[in-house]
Amino acid sequence: MRARNERIAQRMDDGELIIGDHEKVIVHNGKASRSMMVCARGKVYETQGAAAKAIKTSPSYISRYISNGKDPEIFAITKEFYEEYKDSIEDITKNMFIAFDHFYTNV
Repeated sequence: MRARNERIAQRMDDGELIIGDHEKVIVHNGKASRSMMVCARGKVYETQGAAAKAIKTSPSYISRYISNGKDPEIFAITKEFYEEYKDSIEDITKNMFIAFDHFYTNV
């Protein structure tokens, strides 16, 4: 390893190897295509990952409780519901979502 480092240093001194300033490359920007909007512990989140970070747990925990329905405070929501309540300060309940979804689909 030492010989390699010395070769790199020599190439830099000789001008063969130039290290310049480069912009950072963003490896992941955005959300997973299959991620769904969720409500967790009374707040709405755009992704399962955002919800997991907010309640300090893993995204698999969120997915598991959405699919098995054992935690009534974690459930999937629609885009319309998210847009309506994303800035809300009140605690969101599943009953609110059901009423909203029923009203929205029957209008």
